[in-house]
Amino acid sequence: MNIRCTIYLFTAVAIVACSSNDDMRNEASTDERQVTKQQLVSETPITFAPVEIADVQWEMDETQEGATRGGSVDADDFTVDSVGIFCLSRTKMQDAPKNVSWGFPAAYTDEQNLHNVWSNNEMAHIESVGANKGRIVWENTNLLNYYPTNAWYTYGFVAYHPWTEYIDYSKSYVHAYIQVDGNDDVLYAMAKPTALYDDADVNNLAYSKQYYDAIKDKGLSDQGAYPMFQFRHIMSRLDFYFYFNETPSENIHVDKVEFDGFINIVRLILAKQSGGDMVEDLSKVYVTSAPSDKFTELTSFMGHFELRENGETPISGIKVDGEYKYNLTTVPQKVGDCILIPPIAKLPSANIKLYVTLCDDNGNKYKNKSAIIISYPETGWLMGKRYDVKILLNAPSVSAAPRRAASTFTASKVEVIPQ
Repeated sequence: MNIRCTIYLFTAVAIVACSSNDDMRNEASTDERQVTKQQLVSETPITFAPVEIADVQWEMDETQEGATRGGSVDADDFTVDSVGIFCLSRTKMQDAPKNVSWGFPAAYTDEQNLHNVWSNNEMAHIESVGANKGRIVWENTNLLNYYPTNAWYTYGFVAYHPWTEYIDYSKSYVHAYIQVDGNDDVLYAMAKPTALYDDADVNNLAYSKQYYDAIKDKGLSDQGAYPMFQFRHIMSRLDFYFYFNETPSENIHVDKVEFDGFINIVRLILAKQSGGDMVEDLSKVYVTSAPSDKFTELTSFMGHFELRENGETPISGIKVDGEYKYNLTTVPQKVGDCILIPPIAKLPSANIKLYVTLCDDNGNKYKNKSAIIISYPETGWLMGKRYDVKILLNAPSVSAAPRRAASTFTASKVEVIPQ
């Protein structure tokens, strides 16, 4: 009787011990295991193909210099700073303990989340390597930009410009909120694999360490096997042309072009999980209320927009060969680089209330008292579309003596011409 009890007790202890060990092993293979990226990284580098701009119809004025921070991005000199890059899980592989899910807290070290969001809004820039060609360069060269060792997920990539810290994650979405002021050429690209090979087993591994291992092991060419970003322009571009109804008695140049109360937060859905894959969703890329519940710094969704040279230089007072660059005549003249606005549908807030400041050689300033209304086109402002905005001004009366207050003028004609 005592022996039987002892055997039962030993068996119970053994069962508990085995269950405990199994639980520990299971726990170590799930998202509760605390690890670092250094423990998961392989020796297969994340390598990108040369990048391009897909819609290259935006061309800079011949007088403008190469693209820098702010202003429109030129395809001829594809140089872009502050690019944000994500490497996101696309599809589940056989070894993965859980399905694809991108939602996670801001600070994380668990294995599951590290695998799902492998590169998390890492900053890079694009260096030009020829007409409409560039290459991705990581800002932080110490980053572990290699695929993970584990065969858990295949990956896709997202890149956007300009970089923002305001990123929102959910299980099936990654959003970026970008505050703009008319000088931000927002770019977006998603890089996903295509069925490159006749071998479906190889194609189904893209992109991952296992994909590149299979290409090497089977002696396949790696031509076209690397992620390629084809950026598109997200914003609507407004190119401004001004001219007078009659020649003024003295030189008058454009000193400032601006408007207030226009939607100034672009919300990009960087990636969406749908149908078991990572897909694009650019159906609506702006917000009509401040996302203050998520980002307390973004307290308003309406802001100030101003026309500048390409880069950050104001148009005020710029001269070429001793003459003001934007002296106006009766012939339409393009002024500045452009103003870039979110592509807004047919909403009352899509109309622009423009104010223009003119200046003569004596320093007198002239500003329209009533806003010049630029009505949105019938289709609304379209993504990646360029518009010539031609404004005919009634020339102000010029005074030889400096005035204490700005005089006013009016506009007699406004044309919005899609290009």
